[in-house]
Formats: sequence, structure tokens, C-alpha cells
Amino acid sequence: MRGKSPIPPSLVFGSLMMLTFVFIGIFGGMLAPHPPLEQSLRYRLLPPGATTPQGQFYLLGTDQLGRDLLSRMLVGARVSLMIGFFSVVLAGLVGTLLGLWAGFSGGIASQIYMRLIDFQMSLPFVLLALAIVGIFGPGLWKVVIALTAWGWVSYGRLAKAITESLREREFIIAARSIGATRRQLLFRHILPNVAPPLIVLASVQVGRMIIAGAGLEFLGLGVPPPAPSWGAILAEGRTYMRDAWWIVTLPGLAILFVAFGANFLGDGLRQLIDPRRLH
Repeated sequence: MRGKSPIPPSLVFGSLMMLTFVFIGIFGGMLAPHPPLEQSLRYRLLPPGATTPQGQFYLLGTDQLGRDLLSRMLVGARVSLMIGFFSVVLAGLVGTLLGLWAGFSGGIASQIYMRLIDFQMSLPFVLLALAIVGIFGPGLWKVVIALTAWGWVSYGRLAKAITESLREREFIIAARSIGATRRQLLFRHILPNVAPPLIVLASVQVGRMIIAGAGLEFLGLGVPPPAPSWGAILAEGRTYMRDAWWIVTLPGLAILFVAFGANFLGDGLRQLIDPRRLH
């Protein structure tokens, strides 16, 4: 019998990338070399690596208002971290609970649930986000609500499919025969078997949610200015792409970095829990 395979390289690489992002998201405000909201029109659109006559160094340059781009990106990482984390947690919670209920109930409940999913998937994401922001107004938590309303379907479909495949298994029938309640069957016996693939899905969804959140911020539906966020920095800098490429390119690369990290992490977790690794 062969020993266990080593930890997948993609898991190590993805974990390091995401831990870097989390560290910056938590401590970015302390690491910022300049106040992120401080304006200096005299030094607007300075290129990366520029130094002023007063000795102020701007590693990533300045934006159209003379604000330090590095500081704004470091502080803005917290917004992206919160959007990615809370939207994944809430969407996963809603989708998992509904999927467990529909998959275990079957019958008319399952049919109603699938029609709800079909309706949800037929709605364009931007239209759904506009409706939510139109009702509640722009802001961080409104973006999280919009992403939750959009993202729960992926968890719900997966949880329902796995629950349906488990509800007639021998260990469920045995637990039911000794008097296990519906809640015990769902949360003590079925949920532990549903959780691993949902965790893999959640790790991938972090990057997807951050990209979607940045898209909403780009459209002006996210955190109100002047608070920095990666999507808002992209939106503000698109007018200056020709003369100041760094305002758009660097936040875009940061979003790409996080998306790749989340995908590597998800792929590594998928390989780690693959039963074939144990044979």
C-alpha cells in the first residue's frame, strides 16, 4: 500500500497567495506609507518610483489627485477582503441550508427549489445588483447582499445533489431506524459529507466574489468615495489610461493576483480531498 501523496503544490502556492492578501487586508492601513486620502495636485500622476523634491517617495506613483497609489491599494485591500469573505460565508450558509432541506425533502419541495434556482439564474447579475442597490443604496454591505443573492445558487445546487445521493444510504437508514430526528440526520450525518466539496467551492468563489465586487465598485455601486477600493480606483483611473497606465494596471494586477490565488487554493484542496490520493 502506497503512502499518502505529498501536499499538492497548488495548495501551497494558493495558500501563500491568499495569506498574503489576508495579511495586507488586515494590516494594510498600518503599512500605508502616506495617508490614502491626502491630496497634492502639485504631484498628480507621478509615475512609479517617483521622488518629490521634498524627498517623498511614491513606490507605485500617484493618481489624478496626487494621492499615493500604494497607500490607496493597501487600504482598499480591506474592502475587497471583507467583500470576498462575507459574501462567500453568507452565500455558502444560505445555499447549503436550502440545498440540505430540498435534497432531503425531495418531492414537491425539490421541484419548487429547482424552479427558484432557475429563476435566480435567469436574472442578470448587474440587474440584480442594481435592484438591490436601488432599494438599499450603495455601500459595502449592499454589495455583500447583492453578491450573496447571486452566489448562493452554486452552493445550493451542490448541497442538494450530494444530499439526494446520501439520503437513502445505509448509514442514514440505520440512523433513522434508531430514532434520529430530521435535524440530527441533516447536521450530524449528512452535512459532514457535504462540507468538503463545499469548502473547495467556497475557496474558488472568494476570487469570483472579489472580481464581481470590484465590478460593482467600478460601476459606482460599492463603497462611496473617497474611501479607496480596488474597483473604484480602476473606475477613477480609466480616464487617464493613456498618460498614467499604473492607476489602472496595478489595481487590476492585484485583483488578478487574488483571483489566481483563490483558484490555486481551490484546486489544491480538491486534489487533497480526492479519494484516489489514498489508493
